[in-house]
Amino acid sequence: MVDLKFIDEKTSLAGTNRMEILMFMLQDKASVPDAPLFGINVFKVREIIVVPKLFEGPNKKDSIAGTANIRGKAVPVIDSNEYFGYNSDCPPSILVVSEFNGSTQGFLAHEVHDISQLKWADMIEPPELVTELSGYVLTGKIKADPRFDGVPVLMHSSLSASENERLAMKVGADAYSQIKTQGVFRNP
Repeated sequence: MVDLKFIDEKTSLAGTNRMEILMFMLQDKASVPDAPLFGINVFKVREIIVVPKLFEGPNKKDSIAGTANIRGKAVPVIDSNEYFGYNSDCPPSILVVSEFNGSTQGFLAHEVHDISQLKWADMIEPPELVTELSGYVLTGKIKADPRFDGVPVLMHSSLSASENERLAMKVGADAYSQIKTQGVFRNP
């Protein structure tokens, strides 16, 4: 059983000289023993709760599980397994509510693993070349490098023109989402 109180206390930490990453699984470990771990900066996590009742709206995308009423606010919920194309015998039971750029959303997870602490001093700054690359060039380089086989790349951008989406798919992005829009587009 997940100790949600402990995780909530950990996500409220501030003022440390460490970055804390909430590690979680999207798939049931009993069904998929080698299920990958995912991580999110705890400062992007608002709360972790048992999945509440979800309401489906008309014309919803496949990867949108529905909308949850979280403390009186309608929060879109992403079906992470559906989005990444994972199958699981057991439905997710945890909702991670996160906030990015003023936008609140939830995503379904099966299990919270732990919170990993990383020292900021141990963080490796990307080479100057990487920080100067556009997202399209960087995505193309990642997808061409066999060391990253199987690593999904989601391009998250404020650019909404269909040409930007087309270019993202051309360089190999697995999905393209637009900030503050409802659309998430998958690479066929």
